Amino acid sequence: MVAAKNLCSYVSIEKFLVYSEAYFKSIFQKNLNNTQTQLMFSG
Repeated sequence: MVAAKNLCSYVSIEKFLVYSEAYFKSIFQKNLNNTQTQLMFSG
């Protein structure tokens, strides 16, 4: 029972890490795109 509980929490932590990584990547990509766009317009 305890092992199953630990496994569940481990899986949810892993899921959380994967989601947050994707989330931060999308934010970073957005910021990168905005910066590139600003550079194009200012240059």
